[in-house]
Amino acid sequence: MVALFAVIFSNQTETKAQTFGTALEYLNYISAEYKKISSETWDYTCAIAHGGRARKIENTRKDLLKTIASAQKKISKMSDFEGNTSYRDSVLSYLNISYLVLNDDYEKVVNMEEIAEQSYDNMEAYMTAQQVANEKLDAANEIVNAELKVFAAKHNITITENQDELERKLNKAGDVFKYYNEIYLIFFKSYKQEMYLIEAQKKSDVNALEQNRNSLSQFATEGLAKLENLKSYKGDNSLINSCKQMLNFYKEEAGDKTQLISDFLMNTDNFNKKVAVFQKISSPSQQEVDDYNKMINAYNASVNQFNKLNNELNNERSQLLNNWNNSTKTFLDKQIPSRK
Repeated sequence: MVALFAVIFSNQTETKAQTFGTALEYLNYISAEYKKISSETWDYTCAIAHGGRARKIENTRKDLLKTIASAQKKISKMSDFEGNTSYRDSVLSYLNISYLVLNDDYEKVVNMEEIAEQSYDNMEAYMTAQQVANEKLDAANEIVNAELKVFAAKHNITITENQDELERKLNKAGDVFKYYNEIYLIFFKSYKQEMYLIEAQKKSDVNALEQNRNSLSQFATEGLAKLENLKSYKGDNSLINSCKQMLNFYKEEAGDKTQLISDFLMNTDNFNKKVAVFQKISSPSQQEVDDYNKMINAYNASVNQFNKLNNELNNERSQLLNNWNNSTKTFLDKQIPSRK
């Protein structure tokens, strides 16, 4: 989320206005509305960071929309100040954009969430939509700040641009989400590819297994290379380290372990064909029976090895995914404290 500006004004020369006694009062009136919006924007940001699904935080978004609409109504009734409406109009423009972004863009984001996990492309589009929405707010906010400085300079008002605590939190949250999203996409690309690999295994589709195995190896290798170029977030390497652990697992899985699974699937197909041939023999010889039993024993041993490998993969995958999920939660909890 974009941080709404927060400034401290000090009056040097009082100027009479049609509605407001001084330019300072004019600015402070608008600033008060901004503070309300900033407070609820922080509520919404915290809900996103700690509430999970966008659908669960819809009420928070709707409350923020109501506050923006209220501010629009109040500020639109303000008169010009000494014949100039540039600052007031820039604020209204920002509020209009904010309302549209939260009402329309974020509504699309919420809808996109429903299909985001279906594919990497969907997830990337989902996160890109969030970023584009925030960039619209950032651009509009820059225009407001520019008009603010012009207005303040004209009326001899000093702007102390020290950020207050709430604004610092909002700006930091934007950086945190950007950092998190970059690493999450690296993780998700291999995570989703492994799901295709597992699906091919369930279907005993050796060709699809081989194709998805190669893709998984490629994505995991590329992801690890990207992580090497990423810096920690203010000394916090937890996300990078957890993601590396996941990608190393995927890379290893796509190597010899998936080859063993592929070999087992081919052997199973060959075994089933031999069983079918044997069952058609009306009076098998003792040698044929012995060979058949030997084949059964060998196959049963391979089944045990296959099940052992699957159990090992499932256990390691589960532990690493739990570690990844805990790391992301801990990271967001640490970097974006819950609303008190």
